[in-house]
Amino acid sequence: SKPEGSDPVTTSAFKSYNIRSIHKDRSRAIELGFLPAVGGEGRPRTANIIKPAWHGVWKAADGEELLEYLGGAFPQLDVREYISPQQADSWVSGKAGAFPPPQYVEKLHTMAGQTGVVLMGDSIHAFPPDIGQGVNAGLEDVVDFEKALVHAGVTSDGFGMEEALEEYERVRAPEAKAVAHIAQIGFPFQYSQSFWRVKVFFVNLLIRNALNAVFSKIGLGSVFNKNAILMLGGNRYSAIWRRAERTTAVLTTAIALGFAVLLAPKASALLATKASALAVKASLFVGTWLLVWGATRTRFLRSYMSRV
Repeated sequence: SKPEGSDPVTTSAFKSYNIRSIHKDRSRAIELGFLPAVGGEGRPRTANIIKPAWHGVWKAADGEELLEYLGGAFPQLDVREYISPQQADSWVSGKAGAFPPPQYVEKLHTMAGQTGVVLMGDSIHAFPPDIGQGVNAGLEDVVDFEKALVHAGVTSDGFGMEEALEEYERVRAPEAKAVAHIAQIGFPFQYSQSFWRVKVFFVNLLIRNALNAVFSKIGLGSVFNKNAILMLGGNRYSAIWRRAERTTAVLTTAIALGFAVLLAPKASALLATKASALAVKASLFVGTWLLVWGATRTRFLRSYMSRV
């Protein structure tokens, strides 16, 4: 907000803005996200609200209650100047949209006689806009499809079409799977869905980035890779996903070894033979590894995945 009597804040129609409410608790804190105005200056701007289903903003019983809620959350804005009672009523009576869970398909084509049918874009990889790769992934589908057509020498009478579609599926199916997985771990909790999962995500991100910075200095940056979202520029999704999973495996192994080294002496002291002590160490390592690796597959560290 601006002090009374000061100049008003001006914005550019071509930039995005985020206005935060005065509330701090998670059940009431809210942000208005303003995207660039279609058509430029003087055009209406849409504000989006992205909050979990349990958030207070969805509990307004009618338009008046919604206006009171927003007015209290944003005292720096004259909410009623921008939102009419009719618009507020329409908002409350409508149904809020929801992001789809990350999802992908593995069968990308079919043939009907000499006619080929191919899927691309959101029809083979759909996910929330958290990693900003929806359009990019779709454009890559188009580029790889064009390459498959050229490579197969497809003609106007359909010659080579089936070969081209099989090649397209061979190349793009792994990419669709990989980008959907990246969406699970790239930046999955930016809408405050879970207090603790957000904290764990940032700890994981900082550990990976710090280890990458250290090991890159000695030529071993590929052992510990950055968070997947920071590797998106210029890399295939499948390569990014392999590197992310490799780093997860290395970290899991390090944690398992640490637990085995820490706990094995105490367990070995209770056993009479070296063979028994070795078996205990191996069991501790394997058990811890499987436990940690399993934890990285859960929704505590990644968003839900739906495969069609």
